[in-house]
Amino acid sequence: MIQKNHATKKKILGVTKKMAVEKGFESLTIRDICKEAKISVGAFYHHFPSKEELINESFLIYDHDLDSRIDQYDISTPLLSLKNLLLDQVQFVSGFPYKLVVEYYRAILASSSKGAVSKERTYYKAVDHFVELSLIKNQLSSNYSKDYLTNYFIKHIRGNLIHWCLNPDTMDIVNQTSSELDQLFEMFSQ
Repeated sequence: MIQKNHATKKKILGVTKKMAVEKGFESLTIRDICKEAKISVGAFYHHFPSKEELINESFLIYDHDLDSRIDQYDISTPLLSLKNLLLDQVQFVSGFPYKLVVEYYRAILASSSKGAVSKERTYYKAVDHFVELSLIKNQLSSNYSKDYLTNYFIKHIRGNLIHWCLNPDTMDIVNQTSSELDQLFEMFSQ
C-alpha cells in the first residue's frame, strides 16, 4: 500500500511538472492535474491538502529517493561525498522548470510549516553527517563548527538555486556550483 501511495504521489508530481512547463503553474487547476493523471479529485486531496503543498512535496521527494541511495556516498571520502551530495541536490532541483522552482520558493516563504528547511530532513542530516566526517578526517578545519559548515553549505546551494531562477538561461548551475564548492572547501580546509 505504501508503494502504491508513493507511486501515485510521484505520478501526480510528474504530471504537475509536465503541465507546469506547458501551462504555467499558476494557471493549473487541481482538476487539470487530476484529469491528466487519470485520478479523482479525492485521490489528489488524499495525497496533498493543496496545490501549494504539492509544490512543497515535489521537492521533498528528493529526500525519499536519497534515503534509498544514501549508501552510494563513500564515507571513506567524506569531502568528495559531501560535494556529490550537494551537487545531486542542485541537479535534482534544476531538473525542474525554473518557474516551478520559483513557485516552490514562494510556497516555502509563505508557508507556516518550514518542513523544507527542517533539520530533520534526510538531505540536511546527510550533509551534516558528511561535514562531521570531513571534520574528523581533518578535510575541513576545526576552526569551524559542524553546525556552521552544514548550514553554510546548505544556504550556499539554496542561494545558487535562487540565483539560477533569476538567470535560468545564462548559467550552467551544476558546473558553476561544482567550481564554487571546490573554492569553499579550500577556504574551509585552512
